[in-house]
Amino acid sequence: MELEILLPFPSAETMTESWAFSEAQIDFRHDPEAGARCTISYAAVELRTHLLQMEPDAQICFVSQRHSGKAAIELHADSLTASGDAYALLPQKDGLLIRGAGRVGVLYGVYEFLKMQGWRWLEPGTAGEYAPEPGCGLLWPKNAVHDASASTLGRGFSIEGALKESVDLLIWMARNRMNAYGDRPNTRALMRKLGIVMRDGGHIFEAILAPDRPTPSGRTLWDAHPEWYGTPAHGPKSRQTALQTQFCVSQPELIPYLCEELLRHIMGPWHEADEIDVWGLDTWGSVCTCERCRALGNGTDQMLHMASHFRSFLDRARAAGRLDHDVKMALIAYEGTSTLAPPERPIPQNLLDAGDYLIYAPIVRCYAHGFDDPGCSYNRAYASALSGWNQIRPHLPVMVLEYYNVSKFEDLPLLFTHSMAHDFQVYRRTGAAGFVYMHVPLVNWGMRALTQVLFAELAWDPDADITKIKAEFLSRRYGAYAGRLRSVYDQIDMASQQITSWRAWKDRSLLSRLQSWNGGRPERPLQVDDHFQTPEAFDTAGEQTLSLLQAALLTLRETLSAVKHDTAAIRTDIVTAANPAQQRSAQQSAQLRHALEEDLRLLVYGTDTMQLMLRMGQYYTALYAGCDDRAALLWRQIDTLEQRLEQYYMPLTFSTDCLDLISNDALTRTQLREVIARCRKFRIDQHWEDAVC
Repeated sequence: MELEILLPFPSAETMTESWAFSEAQIDFRHDPEAGARCTISYAAVELRTHLLQMEPDAQICFVSQRHSGKAAIELHADSLTASGDAYALLPQKDGLLIRGAGRVGVLYGVYEFLKMQGWRWLEPGTAGEYAPEPGCGLLWPKNAVHDASASTLGRGFSIEGALKESVDLLIWMARNRMNAYGDRPNTRALMRKLGIVMRDGGHIFEAILAPDRPTPSGRTLWDAHPEWYGTPAHGPKSRQTALQTQFCVSQPELIPYLCEELLRHIMGPWHEADEIDVWGLDTWGSVCTCERCRALGNGTDQMLHMASHFRSFLDRARAAGRLDHDVKMALIAYEGTSTLAPPERPIPQNLLDAGDYLIYAPIVRCYAHGFDDPGCSYNRAYASALSGWNQIRPHLPVMVLEYYNVSKFEDLPLLFTHSMAHDFQVYRRTGAAGFVYMHVPLVNWGMRALTQVLFAELAWDPDADITKIKAEFLSRRYGAYAGRLRSVYDQIDMASQQITSWRAWKDRSLLSRLQSWNGGRPERPLQVDDHFQTPEAFDTAGEQTLSLLQAALLTLRETLSAVKHDTAAIRTDIVTAANPAQQRSAQQSAQLRHALEEDLRLLVYGTDTMQLMLRMGQYYTALYAGCDDRAALLWRQIDTLEQRLEQYYMPLTFSTDCLDLISNDALTRTQLREVIARCRKFRIDQHWEDAVC
């Protein structure tokens, strides 16, 4: 096969591969044409690399002018100064035109063409790359294909941890048409090339308004300006509790101080970010109750009042040359900052004019019910608030922030297939224009790769066929064993439905109730939200969930054993395999083993964690009821589980405050280590004979 890849740049014949990896030398903000040449050249290299894996003997070259009589794929961007990501695949005589609205559209168009050939990227790195059978020839589209996403605000991940950088993850994102991530210095140039919008900031005011922060006068911020800190609803202000109430946005001297601090950060550590998350203190419901702040409206109105001042200041700074680039603000609708509810007053016009937008964050939503289920006490309030935001005219664009791997979930093997398709439809109907989620794991995805794939597809197109995507995922990942794994995934999916009741933030979940327990004989019964109001309901739900995970684990172990047996004769050394067919067979075997082993490690941890949570809840109830014999039996089980969880580690976690990587044992990851220690102390203090099992 002979094929030309036509690029719109002179010297493409010799320079394409050099341009494709020149991102570190390009200022994408101020030289967009060089940026376009880099991205489009990279798209050409990706196209050639993948096609050569399909047809190793093919003759594929880069050209700047087409030669008659040869098949060609032309890469064309409608604009070399825009990064628009819409694209079209347009059949041509003897070839194909891949046309993008901008440089990123060209890249996405190339990946769409490769997907037509059978390529899939199910997780980062080569282990997640699934190629079509070689030698099948190219599949050319018969009709024009046009595609664009309605998620104009972005599709990606909201992350924590300064070291959360991965080239493999970023390339996976681009191949799956995702374009939002946090600004990270070591991979910043690559993100620019791939068209990924970078964000920084977040809960920024805890550090800016730290009470003990020194001022130029030598006094602390608290000593110099106690009036800047919010007036709590009950009790006096104090240095110790100053950050437990939202700061006083009506203070005339505070806003200029915060404006200058914001500009200093934007022109300093956040300089490369395209968007800045401007989120208030994480106080979970406590707003300033002074008379002036109350006059501004609810907590959301107070936030918008402050943001409007920020926007006016940033616009003035840009005009005066103090700010050297345009920057968007991403505000937050989140109950932790008392901004979930829609405002009571009109949204400031300057925020609307600037294109600033809102991130809507239902952090403790329920996954057992649809997002718009009026019968769910969790989701009812969230759906009502989101609908209220979108009924405002005019309103800020809304990006939905989901929490498929929120920190309380601790990298458990959770699946949300049961709710994702419906929820994305609801989000679309309520006007969502973007989607991100916390906190994507960088490694050890296991079965959670399905969540990432579904999220990418639904974020691009909420009408995507989730059943078809899941079936294809299982087929590609597990081949002949897809049927067995379908039952495993279905069981995990069912077991994940009530995860909010088990582990969510706030005091309604089992985990929160246990963490607030002193380990002694309880004074009140264990009541976990609406789902587990009685011990019987708790036991039934817990045992059912545990049974689902144990059944999935058994099937997974049996499948891995069968794979080892079935592939024992396959040469697993890819390097020394005698021929391409053996190499491919070895690669597929290694991929399958990798997938199943990753799944197994994650599911072992998930099953152990679920059993520990259940036994801890049952132990609590037995102590409360005075059933000491049952409590003793449960305690022995807890002790056994504790020892088992102490024997292995779970994937890395990332410190949010400094440059730390932390590898915790599985028991620590369950967040129940200290609870067990308190229970043990109580048993020893009571001189119960089985205090130490």
